[in-house]
Amino acid sequence: MREFMAMVFAKSADIILKSKGVYYTPIGGDPTAVAYHPEHYGDMLARHHPFDIDYGNVNPETGEYGTLTHHPHGTTGDHIHDGRGIDGFSHMFGSDENGNGRVLFPIEAVVKGISDFIRKKGYQTDQYGRSLIGDSEHGIPFDYHLAMEAISQAIELFNQRHSNPEQQLPPLFDENGTHDDWKKVVMGAFPKGAEGGVMDSHMIPTRNENGELITFYTNSGTAIGEPDRGQYPESGAVPFYAELKEVLNAMLGRGMSMNFVHQPYIEPHMMNPQMSREGSTEGTRGKRTMTPDQERALAEQSHYGPVAPEHLIPHHPDAFFRIPTERDGGGRPSTKSLDMLASYNAMLGLGLNEQQLYQIARAPIAALLTPGMKLSGQGAYKKTYNHLGKETGFHPGQPVRFGLWKRGKVGTPEELAEQYAQYKNDPDQWEHGVGEGAHHHEKHHSQARRYTGPGYGQGTVSSTRSSLALFGAAHENGVDLNEVWNNTHADPVHPETPAHVQANKVRQIYEAIAAHRIANDPKLQELKPIDFTQGHPESALATPTLPREWASNPSRAVLEAHSHIQPVQSPPEVATADPGQLTLNNWNPDRPDLFQFSEDKYTESEHRLLKAMEDIQMKEAAKDPEVIKMLPKRGLNRNSHDDLMVMAHKFSLTPTDIYCITETQGDWVNIAKTLSIAPTVVSSVKVAFGGII
Repeated sequence: MREFMAMVFAKSADIILKSKGVYYTPIGGDPTAVAYHPEHYGDMLARHHPFDIDYGNVNPETGEYGTLTHHPHGTTGDHIHDGRGIDGFSHMFGSDENGNGRVLFPIEAVVKGISDFIRKKGYQTDQYGRSLIGDSEHGIPFDYHLAMEAISQAIELFNQRHSNPEQQLPPLFDENGTHDDWKKVVMGAFPKGAEGGVMDSHMIPTRNENGELITFYTNSGTAIGEPDRGQYPESGAVPFYAELKEVLNAMLGRGMSMNFVHQPYIEPHMMNPQMSREGSTEGTRGKRTMTPDQERALAEQSHYGPVAPEHLIPHHPDAFFRIPTERDGGGRPSTKSLDMLASYNAMLGLGLNEQQLYQIARAPIAALLTPGMKLSGQGAYKKTYNHLGKETGFHPGQPVRFGLWKRGKVGTPEELAEQYAQYKNDPDQWEHGVGEGAHHHEKHHSQARRYTGPGYGQGTVSSTRSSLALFGAAHENGVDLNEVWNNTHADPVHPETPAHVQANKVRQIYEAIAAHRIANDPKLQELKPIDFTQGHPESALATPTLPREWASNPSRAVLEAHSHIQPVQSPPEVATADPGQLTLNNWNPDRPDLFQFSEDKYTESEHRLLKAMEDIQMKEAAKDPEVIKMLPKRGLNRNSHDDLMVMAHKFSLTPTDIYCITETQGDWVNIAKTLSIAPTVVSSVKVAFGGII
């Protein structure tokens, strides 16, 4: 922690910075941050696949990186087996004769991603009746054939629609196989639009100033608590994503839940399963630091394991089974939900007429059991979840999307984008802010894993985990969600009322559907039953987080290029500085590549003075109305991850940021200046955690 704190204060501007990070995690090893060292920005790396570089293995003498798999250093040539392949990463593009895989170029990863999606979802044929089972006469699986055909058509559509003829894409194949341009490493900026979103497809730039095809997108910041990493590769470029979704909808039907058909990029783990990407703006929720191997391991360790909607249906309170009234804003049911209910009505002999089907399909729970259904934030299911989460204080916090937020607001696109950024970074402005009991939600949420079986999109699986977290938190704390709803909502479902009788009938129907699915799906039968009465998880499941230290061993030139603070030898002004302030006042002459924090050597009287200073500031802060309104209803423990998350959510910081504030001693105003945050934030955190531990 000392070394980490020293690094934080050497680069204090980074601690609050919200950015993405990419990490390589070997099996059984620790994450290593991906970053190009400044002296390596040139040809040496430009010719090599960015996710085939061992960023944690730098030759201290030459400054050269090692490689992870098969390619000789500095090349992207033909596959060369050297015994260091990626185990289990085998498919037609990436496997060698021994079943060891290599990293994939982005377009190869898209082909594999489509093939994996087809197999996971269990497609037998496409929309034209063509089989997707088995191999062609050339030994290529039919699902790969469809993937390559879809990409080729998407590229043609993209070229037809692009406004700039100089930004045309090359075909997927030429006479020599995959077109060479798709197998080159060319970095470009992410195609961000004026309002902070993605550029329209027909405007996306595809080539750099030299006319080279952009195949990878770079980052726009650095990871929290680390030295500035400069630019580094963050994802693979898929500029034709919108056209690909259109083509796949025609070939396979709607419900394409692959990320790369909704955004113009493909994730690092699709190119190398030991790579992962992290978004730090969402706290511990939504982090993507886990490799597939880590995700599988955590699923085995978790209290609930993978959770599917079917197992959660009986645990929903009555509100999810009610038929929304006009006063509640109930609308028309989706066609998908109606079709799903009609199918089970015939299959199970439910005896429902057309009008009954229509009404039952309007119940909020319908969205969770409808395959391929997107759960809108404005839909009945999410509205019910949000209401219960807000009224119980268990809600983890959620800003509305930009399109909804900007309705009725006036300003230029640039002004609105800036205002929205401020809104997203201030949970106090969110319509569904972070509840005082959000740490309970986080604990249960972390102990549930994603279900990867066929039939459901990411939104449905995500909502299942969120609802389980809410229900688990309520059960653990003795909160009756039925009472909460009935006491706070204009459309109650009181026992023995017509609304309650109706909701029970609807419940019976959906529970029968869920039971039928479980009985006929071996994958669902393998999952753990959800039983809150059998105990609750004791703490949040520890998941991989941001590395606290610079994981590679950079040269002195690299360190000096990245650090804003140069090596110093305890100048006089440091010696007379406030003894309570953490300062970088020593540089180890034997290891100029590392920061070193000097041990505190305070006299007994200095310790007493420091404690008195903290006490005085604590008493003043505890009376400050601005501080009081930011405090939780209970005392917090800085050694509890759940408690750190309470304040991290409140101030849109990370648990690490909060811990740093509790650790730092001295003048709180100076601490706030150093960390570039408001003094009230420091005061609130200090008071919430009780000061010096």
